[in-house]
Amino acid sequence: MKKVIIFLLVLLMQLSTAFAAEPASVQQTSIEEKDAKMVDFIVIAESNIRTGANRKIVYTIPKTGAWTLTIDRIEKGWCHIADGLVIENEDGRDVKLRGSRTGYWVHNSQLTARGMGNGGVTLYAEPYRTARVVFSETSECNFCPIELRGDWVRVRIIGTTTEGWLPITEICSNPLTNCC
Repeated sequence: MKKVIIFLLVLLMQLSTAFAAEPASVQQTSIEEKDAKMVDFIVIAESNIRTGANRKIVYTIPKTGAWTLTIDRIEKGWCHIADGLVIENEDGRDVKLRGSRTGYWVHNSQLTARGMGNGGVTLYAEPYRTARVVFSETSECNFCPIELRGDWVRVRIIGTTTEGWLPITEICSNPLTNCC
């Protein structure tokens, strides 16, 4: 009987701790790279695609057109291009990069996106919706990526030092529409 009571007390403590904390997905401090999602960003200027940070240039995205990259991870300001694919939105042309064993990278300062639709953007201090709001704007604003974590991306508002987390579902990377 004593063992049963101890077992029930331990179980009760574990359950109360689990329900008092944030959801399990929020408690994660680091998400494995394989769990990170991919997100699209627009290239804002002529940009060099490299085989790594400050490494060999393998392709230069021209100034003309509206080019989109899908990134799947960010390391020290460098964004890894998922599958080595660069897409030009206006005519649907794409460029498939091949041959690099380290992948293809572009610096995050060359990428931008904006909040989805006409509702503006809300940035959070942590990658979950119940976190403290660090920035809220009802008009359109552009940002660059800093970090990917699961379904969230940490961004910096362009022209400011303001940073925060945004769900990737609220990012519009299409330069031709507002994604509504």
